[in-house]
Amino acid sequence: MTNINPIDFSQLIAWLEGKLPEEEAQEIAQQVAAADEETRQVVESLRLLIQDSTVQLENPPEKLRPLLMRRFRAFAKDWQQPSVLQRLVGLLTFDSWQHAAAGVRSAATIEADSRQMVFSVDGVEIALDILKRDATYEINGQILADPALLDSNLTVELWVGEREIAESAVDDLGEFSFPDLAPGPVELYLAGDEIEIMLPPFQLG
Repeated sequence: MTNINPIDFSQLIAWLEGKLPEEEAQEIAQQVAAADEETRQVVESLRLLIQDSTVQLENPPEKLRPLLMRRFRAFAKDWQQPSVLQRLVGLLTFDSWQHAAAGVRSAATIEADSRQMVFSVDGVEIALDILKRDATYEINGQILADPALLDSNLTVELWVGEREIAESAVDDLGEFSFPDLAPGPVELYLAGDEIEIMLPPFQLG
């Protein structure tokens, strides 16, 4: 590397960047050409480094900036901060079978009648009317909540064990239904854009 010592480092960089006058540039080029192999490799490495770090980007067209600004304003106008999804578990607050068993009717009469259940959580109530249809059961339900919740694409899923067996959309009044259900334990799961509610399992029959 001794052959490169007479070359001022700042001059070498200016030469590699093409900033020297022609006469000085020729002098540096001659000195580099006469240098040993190791020195020339160092100079070549510097040349590649400078080329990679001095990539020039073209200025965008004048019309591009206002176009992008208009698109951003339109996006910002329509964009809303996504709400935090709430995952809740409903609690049984009313069961007509329990009330009847505690007072008036016999167990046989209770089994034959319809069953009303109400689950509550965080200002939401889910009322269920369970009807026996010969050997099957029917669930008619209604979600009583803020209308905004009913506008969040709510659906109700019916699960048996680890398997979803049916799904019902929720109408504008918060109503949904599941006909022709076999007796046994079931679970209901409400899913919307902003909220998910899981009801504890209950028995049909």
